Amino acid sequence: MEQITSGEWGTIVSIPVTFICAGNRRKEQNLTKKTVGFDWGAGAVGNSVWTGVRLCDLLAAVGITRPSKEHRFVHFEGPLGELPQGKTGSYGTSIDLGWALDRERDVLLAFKQNGEPLTPDHGFPLRTLLPGCIGGRMIKWLSS
Repeated sequence: MEQITSGEWGTIVSIPVTFICAGNRRKEQNLTKKTVGFDWGAGAVGNSVWTGVRLCDLLAAVGITRPSKEHRFVHFEGPLGELPQGKTGSYGTSIDLGWALDRERDVLLAFKQNGEPLTPDHGFPLRTLLPGCIGGRMIKWLSS
């Protein structure tokens, strides 16, 4: 964590991002067929300035600069015990390494939101930020 927050593994950047919930208008959808999740109206949107290190910089710092047969994806996981499976259950996802290495995509390992350290609800101490991806791909409480 220290290598990330100190800038040792990449320049620390702050990026403004607008997120829109994929569950927007679920309230109307529930009128025709009941879905799982919150009964959102049309306004689930958030704007924040996220601070962290671009994943492409961190990967370059450890010698990964392009996809290969050995390196095709980047996998992220939250802490063990996060899911109902108990001690061995964790939530994880992966993204294509080419996406992760594309500087213009601003894939971030974030440790601050709006200039403040992340709160537990937003993924303290570290989370992924993937502009352009559904929120379920953005792992909070990043552990590996």
